[in-house]
Amino acid sequence: MSKRRLSPEPLPHPKRHNVNGTPSSAERRILVTFESSLYDELLLFIFSLVDSRDLCALQATNRHCSRLARDNQLWKALYLKEYGRARLRGGRGFFGRADGREIKPLPQRALAGPSDVEDYKDWKWMYRISSNWRTGRCSLENVDSSYPPPGPSSPSHTGISRSPRRDKTLVLLAGNATIIAEPEASIQPTISVRSASGDALTLICKSTLHDEPICITALAIDQSSRTTEMRLAAFLSTGEFSVFTLPLSSSSSSSPSTLTILSPKLTYIPTSRRRSSSPVSHAAYHHPLLLTLSHGENFTLAVYDMALMARGKIDCCQTLTSFTSYPPTSLVLSVLPSLGKETYKAVVTCAVPVYPSHWSVGATELIVARAGDGTASGSSGGGQKFDENESLASLTETAEDVVSGPFEVKSTRTARASDVPQGWIEERVMSAMRAQYSRKVESVADTQTDGKWVVLAPGEALPTVHAHASTSASNNRTPVSSDDPSTSEEEPSSPSSSSHSPSTSHSSYISPPHHSSTSLQLYRLSMPPLSSSFSSPASSSTGLSPRSTSAHPPKLTFVRTLRGPVGPVSALALADGRCVALGARGGIWVWDLENGGSGGGRAASPDAEGVGVAQSIEDAQFVGIAGRGGGVGGTVAFDERTILSAGPRGVEVRRFDV
Repeated sequence: MSKRRLSPEPLPHPKRHNVNGTPSSAERRILVTFESSLYDELLLFIFSLVDSRDLCALQATNRHCSRLARDNQLWKALYLKEYGRARLRGGRGFFGRADGREIKPLPQRALAGPSDVEDYKDWKWMYRISSNWRTGRCSLENVDSSYPPPGPSSPSHTGISRSPRRDKTLVLLAGNATIIAEPEASIQPTISVRSASGDALTLICKSTLHDEPICITALAIDQSSRTTEMRLAAFLSTGEFSVFTLPLSSSSSSSPSTLTILSPKLTYIPTSRRRSSSPVSHAAYHHPLLLTLSHGENFTLAVYDMALMARGKIDCCQTLTSFTSYPPTSLVLSVLPSLGKETYKAVVTCAVPVYPSHWSVGATELIVARAGDGTASGSSGGGQKFDENESLASLTETAEDVVSGPFEVKSTRTARASDVPQGWIEERVMSAMRAQYSRKVESVADTQTDGKWVVLAPGEALPTVHAHASTSASNNRTPVSSDDPSTSEEEPSSPSSSSHSPSTSHSSYISPPHHSSTSLQLYRLSMPPLSSSFSSPASSSTGLSPRSTSAHPPKLTFVRTLRGPVGPVSALALADGRCVALGARGGIWVWDLENGGSGGGRAASPDAEGVGVAQSIEDAQFVGIAGRGGGVGGTVAFDERTILSAGPRGVEVRRFDV
């Protein structure tokens, strides 16, 4: 069958629009705009060329530009370009948010798996938090330390008067939880744990040795990765310490006013010989390794094995003593998986004496690992001393103090800022020694380290150098300008040793203006990698390997002066290349050590609600208003989003995720 033929009739004329030249109503509604004429990919490329300020201004243009300007990958590229790291800075250990969210509340589908968490980070919120750290913008909250109520207290007792931290409120941060231990002596001292939602836990510590008033001298959080619970070690003035197990995930059924009282899971009771030693002042815990540091009559470092804690057993593996290290000190602990399984590195900073009666800073690295045969090789009854040139070098070990256990110190290396090279010294090295000698201080307020940087905070101020008494080292130093915050409100005090200087030629040391009590000294700690294996048997009778097996010796090099605080510094905190200082009057100062310039300050004056507006000076910022109270001992801790401080104005929380 053939196809149907077309009709012979001609086709109609095609329709023509706008015959009379007037556009239709539909065409009048079509408007060509900037965003409608370009593809979204092209707009995103254009937006990637602007900075964060212009990108935020584009969000107010219209709905389409607002959606594109909030693109997560756009802010990720901007964050990595500005800050260089794919995470927030300031964290120590594993701690994150207890509710399972990374940065900001996201839909549940965004948390499908651990591998997809990186793709669902709110990079804009991370940029805002980092920008708040840089400018000093934060919210201020005063924590009521009277809730929960402390345990039964009594007047101070002579048996606990030697506690090194009794006059300070201990504070810690663990994710969105704050941990506070009051300094008052009590028969049952308590620890307050509060979450951001308002839930509170009260941890009760009690001595099993006697019923006299005691106090908490140190706190340590387990830095190993945990998913459902957190371990907290609390150290008492009697030498005992208790380990608590805290839940990390908050219950949805609990109300914000929930108050729970917990007892310790395990309590370690020292031997009769250890009870008379000084209380623990610092501790670092990475399960199963626990390190404690105490300084009083003796400067002691103890190594504990917590592997059998589930069976109710804690082993004290090793005890080291130093006779050339002095407080204040700091202790940090990190894992070294490249050197073997369960190998750790501990860095201890302390004050070291400088002739004739002044102080500087030193740092010691200790490598702790499991012994091959599970026993320590120390056999000498009195132990053996190391080289006296080391800060922790006179580490000795007594046979009866060593418990047969799996952990032992394999190697130790020490660097001091005031080290003198051996042999003949050239002029360049001699000039550096003179410059470092001029940085000695009369007293040390605090020392801190994160394993890479070391910060020294001088104590009370000394009078400035007069023009006729300046030395050759200070003649080449650029004077501080009059608008420098470190000298604008300096209140020097008279030297305590002025009565012992009968003549000007034998006058007491006068600190230069750049290194007064309002200026901190920043050092770079260089520990070259070790070349020997730590699995080899110990070569000394003390059970320790050679102190340094690297080609180059460790060094502690001065970098610059951190200026900014007005008045003395009460406490320091250092982590991840960021330094936070608490002033004796309650002020908070922050330095970025990784990206800092010459060490100046950046001030921010919070308003009545505690939110600060930055006034740029250089690479540090002031957060908060100094209190009017006198200088008292304080503590400070921080993480990626929060600064927790305890000073003359009580316990304060400054949050940067606003």
